Amino acid sequence: MIDAPSARPVIGLWGCFDTDAFGDQVTLRVVRAALTRRLPAAHVRAFAPMGSTRRTLLASAEIVEPLLPADDVLARALDAALALVVITGERSRWRADALIAEYAIDESSARRLEVLVLGAPSASAPPRVHHSDQHPGALASAVIGPDVLARRLAFARAVGWVPIDGPFVAVQVDRAHQLTEVARSLRSDDAVVVVPAGGDEAACSALAASLPTPFVLPPIASLDDRVAVLHGAARVVVTDAAMRATASADAAAIAALEAEYDALAARLAADASGPLVLPEVAALRAALDARARRLNAERLAFADALRAAHAERDHARAQLAAWDAAHAAPPWRRVVRRLTGRG
Repeated sequence: MIDAPSARPVIGLWGCFDTDAFGDQVTLRVVRAALTRRLPAAHVRAFAPMGSTRRTLLASAEIVEPLLPADDVLARALDAALALVVITGERSRWRADALIAEYAIDESSARRLEVLVLGAPSASAPPRVHHSDQHPGALASAVIGPDVLARRLAFARAVGWVPIDGPFVAVQVDRAHQLTEVARSLRSDDAVVVVPAGGDEAACSALAASLPTPFVLPPIASLDDRVAVLHGAARVVVTDAAMRATASADAAAIAALEAEYDALAARLAADASGPLVLPEVAALRAALDARARRLNAERLAFADALRAAHAERDHARAQLAAWDAAHAAPPWRRVVRRLTGRG
């Protein structure tokens, strides 16, 4: 039985969240968590040009609704459904030319989407707020949580994505011409892990090829895995702005972001009423969240089992080496055997 609809303010979070770019996925995770924490009664709906219809690895666990075809019907529906719109990403990414290059859509669709996002809203449209140019990655570790990050790093070590133990340096480049700059910052004895940020695969492959024995995070590495590697590294040498912000977790940046989200929450809280969201939809989101937690728990359990197996293997090797050393033939007998073929 479905209960009657309950009134909840709905926040529209708009961004290019349907890409495998590290910065876009960190933005979605952090901003959604920051607003939900401040407004637990609100419902945050994420939107992107193509949404979840565009299959991506990093965004596979997130529900993202499409903004295309960006026609009058969709615009009116969004005006009626949302109490506030938060627009993320540089304004240049919402220009028609950039949208055509990123999404391979026709010019007419790109122009309509540009107008929807950057154009002057209608009188009936909800208030729109553009996220600051400061990337929210500084809050990523707090949103994911230190325990999860520690377990994710242990998993990455267990499956061979990073060294099984000891310190390492996380590196990334956006363009091939930055290889020399990054290489100069590395020492010959550094254990190096290449962490692609999305869209930089060619440059990161060239970087990995220039290193003696690098570790490389595979495309299936999740957002949590990448944040864990950045935070677990002894040093981070990256050119991607979102990765730099995530790795630094600068106190001043964190304070500025927290103040921005406080202001957003206060702006929405001033209007206690909001559009309706069916409990059925809320239940679906809760079920999906529960499934994600279960999959994460299973993955971490596998990492624990693999790490225990590695420890048992190393112990067995040590025991075997000790046995070989204890039962090895005396040195003089080995010499006799080598000279005479007997003994």
